[in-house]
Amino acid sequence: MADHVGRPVKIAGVLEAVRTTATRSGGKVTFMTMDDEFGLFEGVYFHRKAGRRQVSFSRYGPYVLAGRVQDQYGTLTVATESVELRGRAAAKPITDRYAEQQAAPRRQS
Repeated sequence: MADHVGRPVKIAGVLEAVRTTATRSGGKVTFMTMDDEFGLFEGVYFHRKAGRRQVSFSRYGPYVLAGRVQDQYGTLTVATESVELRGRAAAKPITDRYAEQQAAPRRQS
């Protein structure tokens, strides 16, 4: 991503970590750590920008982030302008998948 700083990008990945917090102006911002076949990357999404629909980050993904790559003190981040949840795998919340894994019969050695 280093050679795309300042340029628009579209990048897909699955959600590894997410944190949503309040801004000083009373809005919400979400910080995401995403993973794709090349490794981890970071995204930042401000919810209250005009015309943005609300996005829930309660599913594993995959998500497609569209925005601009920023370099802040040596850390590359996608300043996300839009987020799209894609694929059939996105149909179930993360908590449902965990419950399914726990309920599945385990093989005995």
